[in-house]
Amino acid sequence: MRYTKIATSREIMMNGRKCDNNQNEEIRNMIKVYVMESCPDCVEVKQRYSNDLGFELVDIGKQARDLKEFLVLRDTHPAFEKVRERGNIGIPCFIKEDGTVIISLKKFDDSFEPAYAEGAACNLDGTGC
Repeated sequence: MRYTKIATSREIMMNGRKCDNNQNEEIRNMIKVYVMESCPDCVEVKQRYSNDLGFELVDIGKQARDLKEFLVLRDTHPAFEKVRERGNIGIPCFIKEDGTVIISLKKFDDSFEPAYAEGAACNLDGTGC
């Protein structure tokens, strides 16, 4: 029995976005970003990267599984040591292809200048995220 390839490319669903097989390399090199809708910095991240196939945005406020996954990372990874000491959340959190963890939009993208609306903050003292 002989099999014939019906299509030259397949659609792949990745984080709700469609792409073809020619973009497989891009998908494998995706940067995972933990965000939360109520975090002012995360709102900026979502605006900048939501349509970029190089980023997988994971909103930890939508699924308990995603929150648990992030908490395990935050509670065990050395990059979060200062975050834990300060009692901060640690989002947005960027996980690069090589496993590097970056816990600040400013550190990930130095063109970022926070512009919080009045009262918008993640920290209990009312400062930033």
